[in-house]
Amino acid sequence: MDKTDENLAIDGLPMSIAWHPNGKLIAFGSSNGNVYLLGAETGEVRVLLTGAHTDQVRTVSFNHDASLLASGSYDNTAAIWKLD
Repeated sequence: MDKTDENLAIDGLPMSIAWHPNGKLIAFGSSNGNVYLLGAETGEVRVLLTGAHTDQVRTVSFNHDASLLASGSYDNTAAIWKLD
């Protein structure tokens, strides 16, 4: 699983969405198997999470303190992403 934060662009359609507990970020699972973290005010891609899924990401969810993000895909995989 890879985490990237340079030269980011959205590729694919949003399939699932979750608001960060602080309201400043939105996570969405994409039709291309990636997970994106966007700035809530600007819509700018802040983080791209790749490599865990090979099919659409159907669910994303932050834990209680937003230190982790869970994602699940139609490829029958789940991933837990550690967020900084």
